[in-house]
Amino acid sequence: MSKNKGFIWIETLVSLNIVLLMSTVAIPIYTTIQQEKEVLHERSVFSLHLFNELQLKLGEEEITNDQTFKKNINKQEATFSFTTEGAYVKGCVNWKNAKEREEKRCLYGIWPV
Repeated sequence: MSKNKGFIWIETLVSLNIVLLMSTVAIPIYTTIQQEKEVLHERSVFSLHLFNELQLKLGEEEITNDQTFKKNINKQEATFSFTTEGAYVKGCVNWKNAKEREEKRCLYGIWPV
């Protein structure tokens, strides 16, 4: 055999195949991680807004019936609802997350004595 000073065709195809295989695995994983990151960020933002709205409701004298209203947060529509359950106020927020799934978070507060 003579001395070869470079890659042969088969080695090039094998290395190209490995690179393509790794990228077909890595790209979907990366996009899924980015979506999950966005969903977690939305949860924290909507929970914070729910907490703030619940604090405002607890400052009121009382909640008559169920109170529901809609609010736009970061270009997404969220539905806030507040109900009384004995000495507690239950506040919930509903929205569609980055994966287009319905999400709901609820917090409870107690009337000041």
